[in-house]
Amino acid sequence: MTDLKYNSQILCTSCGRRKAVYLRRSSGERLCSFCFEKSLIKAIKRTLRGVEKLRPGMSVSSLIIPERLITSLTMLYCLNKVERKYGCKVIALVAYKKRFKDVVEGVVDLIKGRLGVEGVELVESDDDLKDATPEMLNHYLEAVCTSLDLDVGVVALPLTLNDVNEVILNSLLNGDLDSALLLPSFKKGTHIYVIPFYNIPIYDVYVFSYVRGIYDLTLDNLILSIEGNRKHLREDYYIVKEMIENLSYNNPELTQTLLKSVNTLLKGGQKLSPQPKGKSNTMFL
Repeated sequence: MTDLKYNSQILCTSCGRRKAVYLRRSSGERLCSFCFEKSLIKAIKRTLRGVEKLRPGMSVSSLIIPERLITSLTMLYCLNKVERKYGCKVIALVAYKKRFKDVVEGVVDLIKGRLGVEGVELVESDDDLKDATPEMLNHYLEAVCTSLDLDVGVVALPLTLNDVNEVILNSLLNGDLDSALLLPSFKKGTHIYVIPFYNIPIYDVYVFSYVRGIYDLTLDNLILSIEGNRKHLREDYYIVKEMIENLSYNNPELTQTLLKSVNTLLKGGQKLSPQPKGKSNTMFL
């Protein structure tokens, strides 16, 4: 990831006219803000097309959580741009943690003021922060499922390619593989879930939030107010998280390969299970 915002000599390789603001390491593309947004929206549309029950007139609930504030708000911004063209109503589904009341109120103000989304629903959640993606994902899935009074339609989860890869590796290491959570959309309980940033690395999301003015000092202050309450990760979760972050930055093509390999196996109906001793797992070769 390289920020080109202040280099006026580099042009976008996509349109060839506007100044580039971002160098995408995975492809080598130099993108202007317009083409950068266009590429993200295209990837999101591709993911949403796989949600069979998503129809005009339905509501799409964009989950906003403190552990992923930047990703959550950027996802809400993108979904609002995409879905209003298809007649869907986008609702911000904000996880309400009593200990972070000021943060929740600040996020709601950002949503209504800057992102232009009026519909805001709150889903009750405990006050603990979950840094490990598998724990965080399961926690919020349960929180949404137990909110029986919420008519949330399709629920969008603020996860990126990094998070999905983290879930895959942790699942493989623990021998506890829930294949539904490795797909871009899945059903759990009575709700349908989708991961709009399924194929998008976290660096793309962060830089886009900066370029589009979603991330600023206001959001920075909200994040800082949460940081002191985080718990230390278990060692195995920490190692996996560090590994995925390094891969995403230094070898982004490998994160896509991991995702595609698992998807190919799942779509073919194969089971991902721990291998017996003495046998190697060649699923990623």
